[in-house]
Amino acid sequence: MFDLIFWNPCIQKYIPLPPLPKLGITKIPDLIYGFGFDSRTSDYKLLVNMWGNIETAFEAYLFSLNENSWKRVTSISPKYDIESKISSAFVKGALHWLGYPSGTGCGFSNTILGFDLSTEEYFVISLPESLIRLYPWQLPIMEYEESSIAVLWRDFEYDDFNQLELWVMKTYGVVGSWSKVLHLTERYGLLPKVLGFRKNGEILLERIGGELASLDLSCYRMKHLKIKAEYGFSCVESLVLLDKGVMLMIQMESEMT
Repeated sequence: MFDLIFWNPCIQKYIPLPPLPKLGITKIPDLIYGFGFDSRTSDYKLLVNMWGNIETAFEAYLFSLNENSWKRVTSISPKYDIESKISSAFVKGALHWLGYPSGTGCGFSNTILGFDLSTEEYFVISLPESLIRLYPWQLPIMEYEESSIAVLWRDFEYDDFNQLELWVMKTYGVVGSWSKVLHLTERYGLLPKVLGFRKNGEILLERIGGELASLDLSCYRMKHLKIKAEYGFSCVESLVLLDKGVMLMIQMESEMT
């Protein structure tokens, strides 16, 4: 149906993953991935959630690099839909998505759906009350200070205002520790895009034209970084796959001309 690989961009090596087991889904599924490291077993794992139709024919499989095999975890998964337009956040050994109960038919009831890579179990974390009934695709989740999670809300249809709110869970897993750390509004204008948190606690923003800026939440002072962004992602350097991966040959543009 499709091919998956593990790729280490630091050493330019990859391994092809074995095919997924035969699925009980009858049509091409919608796929939602989550990737992370299980520190208990020193293992990299990939979780694939799949939906086959609107009636939520759901399948979930977990791949282990140590075992080089897939495990079906559908039976332990809660009956939640995951917002496919939002990527997962990996924090505290767990994957996190924006989710909501499936098949309710009475509006959204948003929550954070998590999957612990060590226990291989799903769990939920409640959101602030003001975010529960909003459209799920307006609520991306991100990592906060490498130890907790944050949720961003952007609204483009509020009485001609653009609005942006950023909530952080100051103490991971403690629902009462949610705190709104940022609220911006702009009439008939464009608000910056929130890319994530820097190690110094400031927020990394992308302004109009792709220019990057850093916002200090303690004083709302913005510093222009004099860098333009096209595309980026965060990663941790590793030698994983050094002894088993296949070298990925990339022909540089200078060699092609």
